[in-house]
Order: sequence, then structure tokens, then C-alpha cells
Amino acid sequence: MMSQRNRFKPTNRLFKNYPTLLFILLLGVWMVSCDSSTSPSSDPDDIPSDPSIEAEGFKGELGTETIYISETVAESSYLKGESDPDQHVYSFDAESLAEAGISLVAGEILLIHGTTLRRISEVSESNGIITVKTGFASLNEAFENADITWDKPLEFTREILEEAVFEFMGKEVSPKLESMSQHGDTLSFEMKIEQGDWTVEAKISSIQQRRIQLIILPRYKIQQGNTSASGAFRFETEIGDLSNETDIRIRNHETESFTYRNKNLGGTVDFQFAGAGGTGPNFVYPDPSQPAALRIRIPATAGPVPVIISVGVRFVVRVQLGLDSSAHMRTSMRYSGDAGFEIDGLDIVPVSDIDEPLFEPAIGNAAGNLGVTVDAQYGVGYPDISLELFGNTIVPFIRPEFYVGAALTWGPLCTMLSRRFEVNAGLDLRFLGKQITGWSHQFIRSELKHYSPEGCGGSGKIMPDPFSISSAISSLENRITMEPLF
Repeated sequence: MMSQRNRFKPTNRLFKNYPTLLFILLLGVWMVSCDSSTSPSSDPDDIPSDPSIEAEGFKGELGTETIYISETVAESSYLKGESDPDQHVYSFDAESLAEAGISLVAGEILLIHGTTLRRISEVSESNGIITVKTGFASLNEAFENADITWDKPLEFTREILEEAVFEFMGKEVSPKLESMSQHGDTLSFEMKIEQGDWTVEAKISSIQQRRIQLIILPRYKIQQGNTSASGAFRFETEIGDLSNETDIRIRNHETESFTYRNKNLGGTVDFQFAGAGGTGPNFVYPDPSQPAALRIRIPATAGPVPVIISVGVRFVVRVQLGLDSSAHMRTSMRYSGDAGFEIDGLDIVPVSDIDEPLFEPAIGNAAGNLGVTVDAQYGVGYPDISLELFGNTIVPFIRPEFYVGAALTWGPLCTMLSRRFEVNAGLDLRFLGKQITGWSHQFIRSELKHYSPEGCGGSGKIMPDPFSISSAISSLENRITMEPLF
């Protein structure tokens, strides 16, 4: 039988060697630490588990489901040529991702710095290339906490103007780069598109990169046998010193607040149109389902978030001219103010400081055969400002809108000239995790009408107008300059 003393001998020897074992253990820990400190994934930009990102305009923490591909890692791993962003499919070099310690997993959120924020739906690998298909993910899902903010002027540089696009009846037209000219601190270019009986021209001038002069000139010419109809609608404006202020606050994966303001919306607008019938055209142009829009996209970034602020113009023409009828008008307006909104939870608070417009005198007339209704209207929305984050539209538009018209009605005989000014806005906050879509608001609406004979349809009186329809149309058709046409 073994004695108690002998039973405990092995345990005693273990404690006698304890200092040696402790030294070996600490040595092993130190060697592992040194090895990990020299591994490729030790670069602070490449550690996907680091939840914090801080840069100009951005301070936030990633959510636990978010896989962040930094700008550095994206340069070495993201394969643009193999990807299809339009279909939200992205490809990466497998070896580069592995070196960065990044594994793409279905169900988690893919955040590519300055490019993409989507939820991964499928992952596949072939020939060293990892391809992911993705679905919608909201900004608040990707970040546990975030403060995204900027307050900056809108600048229209040469590079930005060269990327302008004219969207028209399903077509896209780029600037005529050969038409670009520089005179002192003013850069100008032209655009032109033809569709059916219509030709639309535009001229844009950027002054010191902060002020914009715009002329847009839609015109039509219709020939049917021995009869014809023609018309031209000219809009000229100058705006400047536009700036945009945006602030987004996310806490615990919820968008707590969203503030958006467009400041210095003021400017001047000049309208001139003339039309003469012969074939009796009756139309709205362009097709309301495919509105015409000239759009200038101004890119920016707030940390990993790509921002696009678009400034554009939209127009619509409505013409009802019978045989041997005509309509013409010229007028000006001035306006000023700021417009935006604040969202706190689900409450939307419109914020605006829009002054009543100053309407200059309207000069024009509408004429036609007995019993023939005449109606010509021209509407322009400018500047049409929108906001995108990661390609998702947050603010579809904040838009001053201007409408002018000349009409002739019977019973009793009455000629009317009308002018209207509105500022409208829309919101779609699905990308911010809010169930707010299709929301719209009108900040202001101001209308002024003139009648002849006085009182036939209300108060006001049309000014006498020695005016030549043929010379007006000819001038409008053949000139697109900053000089007055009448």
C-alpha cells in the first residue's frame, strides 16, 4: 500500500518547477503577440473589426453586421471591371481580401468606402474571384451610431459642367464640349437635342464657379400640307451662391434626426414665348411621363459616404392654338429665400424663408377666330435640387417653379395673362430607415393674373402691346444668346 507521503511526491515536484513553466508560457505569449503585430491585417485601415470611422463630415461606429472595406483595401481588392453596379453585383480579388482578414458572408452588410452600401444576398468564388449579389440595406442598419454633416457652397467647376446630362424624352445628351469657351472668370457651353417637331437648346454659363446663368429654348415647327404652326419658348435665369446644409444623426441603429436646407435660392427669371397656329396643335410637351431635365451633378464625400447634390432644370409646354390663332407673352420675376425641412422621429417640419416674388409687368396677348379657344403655357422648375447618398435618393427635389400663360376664352370674350410662382419639395427617407416615401410639400404659391377687357375674368389689366408674332418667333428660333430678344 502506497503511503500518503509517496502519493504527494509528483505534486510537490510540479510546484518546484513552476517558475520554469511560467517562463515558457510567457515566452509563448510574447512570440504570438510579435507574430500578430507583423501580420498584414495589423494595418489600422484594414482591420474590419474596428468599429469606429472618423473623417471630415463623418463620425460613426459600424454595426456588428457591417463588413467595411476601407479605401486602402478597396484599391487592392475591388474589381471594377468584373463588377456590375447597375445590377448591384460586386467582385473582389480573393487573395487581397484574405490578406486583409475580410470574409464576405451572406446576410451581412457590405460597405465599400465611398461606393456601396448593400446587404449581401449571395456569395460565390471562382478562379480567385469572389462575387457577391446584394439587396437593399439602409444607412442606419450599417451604422450603430453616426453623425454625418456638411454645410458647403455649391461650386460649378469645368469638370462638373463637362459631366452635365440633358435627359429628354428617354434620351440623354451631353454638353457639346467643342462649344465650351472661357472668357475671364466665365465658362460657357451649349447643349442641343432634336425630337420630332421639336428642337431644344440650352446654354449654361458658370461665373467664378458660384453663379450660374441659364438659357433654355424649346421650339417647334409643324408642317401639314399648306398649313404650318410654329412657336418658341425662352427662359433665362441667373442664380448664385447656392449652398447646401445637411445633418444626419443615427443612434442605436435608428435615425434620430435629419436636417436639410438649401440656402440662397434667390434669383431672377425672364420668360418670353410666341406661337402661331395654322394646323391647330393641341399638346403638352414633353410627355409628362418622361419630363425634360438638364442636370448637373456635384459629387462630395462625408467619410465613407458618397454624396451627390444635383442641380437641374425641368420644363413643360402646353399649347392649344386653333387655325389662325396666336399667343405671346414676356415677363420677369424676382425671388429669394431658403427652403428645407427637419425630421425628428416621424415628424417632418418644413423650414423656409421664402419671400413673396416680385412680378414685373406682363406684356402679351392671345388672339384667334370666333369661338376658338387659345391657350399657351410655359412652366419651368429651376433650380431643381436633389440629394443622393450611396445612389439612394433622399430628397427627390426642392424646386422653385415658374408658370406663365396667355389665353383667350369666349362667353364673354376675355384675354388673360397669368404668372405663378411656387416652391415645392419631396422626401423619400427609406434609405434612412424611415417609412416616409412620396411625401411632398408646397412652401409657397403666389399667382397674378391680368385680364382684357378689364374685369372680364377678374381684376387687373393687360398692358397695350405693339408686338409682331412673326418677328418674335424668328428671333426666338435663331438666337440663343444672353442678349434680350424683344
